[in-house]
Amino acid sequence: MKNTAIAADSSIVHSQLHVPPILRIPLEITSKIFQHCLPEDEFPRPAVKCAPIQLTQVCSVWRELAIGTPHLWSNVLLSSAHDFEGTNEPFTDKLAHHSKALEVWMTRATPLLLSVQIRYPTLPQLPEPALKIEALPPVFLVMAINVTRLKSVSLSLPQDYLGFAWITTHLDASNMESFNIDDTSIPKSRPEYSKHPAVLQADTAETLKALSVRASIVYARTAVTAFILPCP
Repeated sequence: MKNTAIAADSSIVHSQLHVPPILRIPLEITSKIFQHCLPEDEFPRPAVKCAPIQLTQVCSVWRELAIGTPHLWSNVLLSSAHDFEGTNEPFTDKLAHHSKALEVWMTRATPLLLSVQIRYPTLPQLPEPALKIEALPPVFLVMAINVTRLKSVSLSLPQDYLGFAWITTHLDASNMESFNIDDTSIPKSRPEYSKHPAVLQADTAETLKALSVRASIVYARTAVTAFILPCP
């Protein structure tokens, strides 16, 4: 009996020696380490060479731990460098995939709220400004359906898309604390008047803690509301 116990202990020690040292760290500590792997200068992108996605590619233990750590998925940057300038071509596959990526982020960030940055500096030309969600990049449908999950949103879009995208992502956004809108049609060197300004609703103004605007904007208030927009 004693020999059996010694053999069992020896087997356990032997198996532990074959476990990589990194996997011997308590999972709570590893989870904290993972959070320091996120980019410091911008939000994480849905790319295999960027955390948190990169962390899920190492091994099954890390994958399970990363997916189960909501803080890793509470911020996301969706951007495209594709140049649509002067074209009316359809949205690229990458833009279509962004909607799936956002769904994944929202699921894995639960129960936390999400901060989302959308950066599409050029998009296909429209005969008239977008007035229905089907005219927007696919990711906006996901945002509209899950608008109460949004804590912070930053939109960098051309003028013809910005107004309706802004409406889609801030109406009924009861948990929205921060919003940034950037009209990429405006030259960096000078202001430009917009025939289709973005509209800020009063109920949204009351919930925001921060608003940054580089676009023409109209404040549509239906009642007397204390709202101050500081100018730089």
